[in-house]
Amino acid sequence: MIFWSIIYIVIEIINVAFATETDSVRAILEDPTRYNKMRIPKSGRDPLSIGVNIGISHVGDINIVTMTYSIAFYLRIFWQDARLISTELNDIQSTSYNPEILKSLWIPSIQIKNALQSQPFLNPETNDNIMLIISHQGEISLSVKVDTKVRCLFDLTDYPFDTQNCKLILESHSYNESDAKLYFTNGGVEVIQELNNENVPSNEYKLITTSDLHTTYGTGNYEMFGNYSLLTVEFKLVRLFTSQLVTVFLPLNSIILLSYLTFWIDRKALAARSAFGINITLTMMTLIVNTYHDVPKVPYLRSIDVVFTISMGFMMGSLIEFAVVINLEKNYAKGIQSHRKKMVNSAIVVEKIARILYPVAYSVSMIIYYSIYVKTY
Repeated sequence: MIFWSIIYIVIEIINVAFATETDSVRAILEDPTRYNKMRIPKSGRDPLSIGVNIGISHVGDINIVTMTYSIAFYLRIFWQDARLISTELNDIQSTSYNPEILKSLWIPSIQIKNALQSQPFLNPETNDNIMLIISHQGEISLSVKVDTKVRCLFDLTDYPFDTQNCKLILESHSYNESDAKLYFTNGGVEVIQELNNENVPSNEYKLITTSDLHTTYGTGNYEMFGNYSLLTVEFKLVRLFTSQLVTVFLPLNSIILLSYLTFWIDRKALAARSAFGINITLTMMTLIVNTYHDVPKVPYLRSIDVVFTISMGFMMGSLIEFAVVINLEKNYAKGIQSHRKKMVNSAIVVEKIARILYPVAYSVSMIIYYSIYVKTY
């Protein structure tokens, strides 16, 4: 009984202490002579150092048409405000506060520079995933969960074997480098959970290595306002080839195989061979249209353009071969009796050469194609 009484007294003392510390900070914030939330808490001419730590929980919904990706992460911001130093309870290291106190507190103005839409993620009225901690030494820790879409300039030269380098750029928005300077702290960037989930349907890409996230410091220059501090996180993403293999390359090679089978149809069966060639052509055009429907238009040549051009060339080659053989047959029918045997033999020779040359040439062209575009995949 005595033990539980002691525990109760200790808990009450702690609660009173925390309440006193909270009231002390609130008293400072509510006193306009001691605190002005519009004034940056820097000392002298030196800029205020603002530490940033990012914990990434999700990267996905990568869309090459709109050239955007979605990212969810925890943004942790650290800075010191000497105006909040409390000498009343030095034994208490830090206290958690209701995010509503942010309305009276100076906070850094940080934005995602390449976000699709500007979001006030440090506003407690629009974001309830905020945690605020203030120590008795005026050290402030602000943690907020951010879920947003970000622009990424995709290079589709190697599509669908492409690897993309997407960036997340944080910028000090309202204060230039003379007032505030951002820097990575506590490791800079960490991955809270596994991001290489290949079983998620919306994930066309995956991170090559979840630990290999590059961070850089920089400045953004605005002629009228000066230089602004930037922090950049770069993601290296590689496309998952499974869906492209099933929806593009297997059908494409099947069409080429069917066009090769036309060489084995009797050259005198004009109706069957003509209908077969027309159906193959329409099937190829349908595949191309469906594939390009999900790919943005770009002013440069892509890997998918090359493979479709090669395949169309071979498919048209099979039709041209058919026209040549038919022409030889007609010439034979109109020719002189002494020349008939020679003309028939010419048609047969063309068919035999095409049956060998067609698959060999296509295989060689595909080997060259894959050696060029799949070398870094």
